[in-house]
Order: sequence, then C-alpha cells, then structure tokens
Amino acid sequence: MQDFLFFASSVGPRLVPVTEVIEVIPFVKLQREPGNNDRFCGLLNYRGKVLPVFDFMACDTNPSRDIRRFLIVTHGEYGDACLVAQEVNHLISVEDDKVFPVQASAEHHFMVAKCGDVIIRIVSAGEFIQ
Repeated sequence: MQDFLFFASSVGPRLVPVTEVIEVIPFVKLQREPGNNDRFCGLLNYRGKVLPVFDFMACDTNPSRDIRRFLIVTHGEYGDACLVAQEVNHLISVEDDKVFPVQASAEHHFMVAKCGDVIIRIVSAGEFIQ
C-alpha cells in the first residue's frame, strides 16, 4: 500500500507521495527570479531556507494564478522544493498493484495510480529540478 496527498493543481488532480511531503502552507507572496524553467514561479523563504516554487502550467501564462491557495513543501531526491496547489483534498492509500509507470517517450516515463475508475498522475518536485 502506498500513501499519497491528493490535490488539485492548475492542470487537474494530482498525487504526491506522502513520504515527500514536509508541510502544506497557505500561498504567500514569492520572490520573483528569472529562471530557465517556464514552470518556475519564484522563491520561497521557508523557515530560513530558500526553496524554488513550481506550478504544472507555465507560471507566466497560467490564468488561474490569482486563485492559488497552497504550497506543498516537498523533499525529494534532488532537494527541497514547493508545488503550487489550488486545493489540498485528503490523503489516500493505493494498493501497490494499482501504481504503475506510463512511458511518455523513449527517454521519459511517469507514474500513475488507479483510484477507482480514475487514473491520476503522481508527481514530484524533483521532476522540475533534475
């Protein structure tokens, strides 16, 4: 069994592994910095540590930017970062055989989980900062 935080992102429902979640905090004003990733939204001073913040849509073109409500602070293989969430719903447990990879291209794959009749993308901040 694997546990996930279920949340609404700018591109729809997503799951993040509970083992990567440090904290969920209300959205605060970010320090804007130039970046080479269009999903990079800025920097957050989180308890004295500066963390990059990412959204699933391009931050400069995201029409829902004004309704963001939460930041999911995560710890991953490549370091700590934050994900923008419009709504944080609840924790869910998914059986191991319902979590599987999807091959997006020859070099890239991502994980999904089957929750009832719905397949939901599993995300990690590490996808943005590799």
